[in-house]
Amino acid sequence: MKMTKNRIINLSIIISLGLFLTIFFTNQQNFINKAKLDSKRKQDINLIFYFLTEDYYQKNQYYPEFIKTEDLQNKLPLKDPQGRLINSANSDYCYQTSDCVDNKCQNFSLSAKLDLEDYYQKSN
Repeated sequence: MKMTKNRIINLSIIISLGLFLTIFFTNQQNFINKAKLDSKRKQDINLIFYFLTEDYYQKNQYYPEFIKTEDLQNKLPLKDPQGRLINSANSDYCYQTSDCVDNKCQNFSLSAKLDLEDYYQKSN
C-alpha cells in the first residue's frame, strides 16, 4: 500500500509539473507571437511614413488625403497583419490627414494598434 501512495504522489507531481510547463510555454509563445506582430506593425508604419515624407511629398509637395495602392507605388504594405486595408473597419492601421485643400494635405498621422503596447504613431 505504501508503494502505491508514493507512486500516486510522484505521478501527481509529474502531472502538475507537466501542466505548469505546458501553460508556461504556451504563454511565452503567445507573447513572442504578439511581439512579432507588433514589430511588423511598427515596421509597416515606418515604411509608409518614410515613403510619404521622403518620396511622395518631395515629388508632389502635398500628402494624399486618402492612401491608395497607386499612391504607394504598390511597394508598401497597405494591409495590417490580418489582411485588413488601412482605415477599413477593424484595421490595425489608421491614416489621418489635416490641412487639406482639394484632396491635397499638408499634415498626416499614421498609427497602428499594438497588442503589447499602446498605439504606435508617426506624424509629420
